[in-house]
Amino acid sequence: MTQLVKVQNFCVSADGFGAGVGQSFEHPFGHADPAILIGSWAGVTASWPTRTDTVNILSGDPQVNPHMHDWNVAFFENHEDDGSLIGFSIDQESVELNAFLAKEKRILADMAELLGKPDEASRYRDGATQLAGYINSCLFDEASGFYYDRQIAQGDVVDANGCVGKLLTARGRGPEGWSPLWAEVADKEKAARVREVMLSSQEFNTKVPLGTAALTNPAYDPDIYWRGRVWLDQFYFGVKGLENYGYRDDAQLLVNKLFANAEGLAGSGPIRENYNPETGAMQGASNFSWSSAHLYMPYRNFLKKES
Repeated sequence: MTQLVKVQNFCVSADGFGAGVGQSFEHPFGHADPAILIGSWAGVTASWPTRTDTVNILSGDPQVNPHMHDWNVAFFENHEDDGSLIGFSIDQESVELNAFLAKEKRILADMAELLGKPDEASRYRDGATQLAGYINSCLFDEASGFYYDRQIAQGDVVDANGCVGKLLTARGRGPEGWSPLWAEVADKEKAARVREVMLSSQEFNTKVPLGTAALTNPAYDPDIYWRGRVWLDQFYFGVKGLENYGYRDDAQLLVNKLFANAEGLAGSGPIRENYNPETGAMQGASNFSWSSAHLYMPYRNFLKKES
């Protein structure tokens, strides 16, 4: 549990390692130079589009860049009351990372109860509930029925729902939108709306379903790394999320489509990094370990017969 608590309070340095050597309130990034951190690492990994497709952003790919004019992030300085700099925060609230954080807090609460630490359990459970409320109040768009990241600008004020900034709906839909279902923090009526989007043949329900961008996403392309290709980890989060909210039959249909249409999965072909959502063609690296791990989970959950 101690290690999980450390992850809950994790910082990252400019070289990609956890900050800690020399870390203090005066030097929140330890040995790392904050200027380098902001300029060369954190900026290009701060949001779903940039975390997952940095190569295309930096390469000037004409297929992608026209749709990415507002995909940069800014950084705010965090100061003590006396004006001293203690750290930085980005201008974007991520729905997926908040969903993961809420789930982790619930897991920590369960562990604390097993260890006989009721006060810690209550603190983590309250934190999870607070995060779930924020996700459902501030990161869901009623008009399109999906969850999105939110961007904050200097001078933004709190709206009637207690939210700051704007939802990034113009960037299109991606797998981050079903992360609250996987984490079991989505309101039931919102989960039902997300299900409609996931099952639509105009959105994510392609020949191999649940790609990394919806067909309506302005940057969608089935041959671009994280702009449409189907990754098995994101697929699993989607079908497990549907099952969590009582839509097992829908999840089963999507799993059946994956195994029937993704090249080689039902036979003796290698397990690949990702798959073309429209043709099922193998893409990316061969014998890919995290695809293998996530392939076993839907097989175990939906296809393996009970002994």
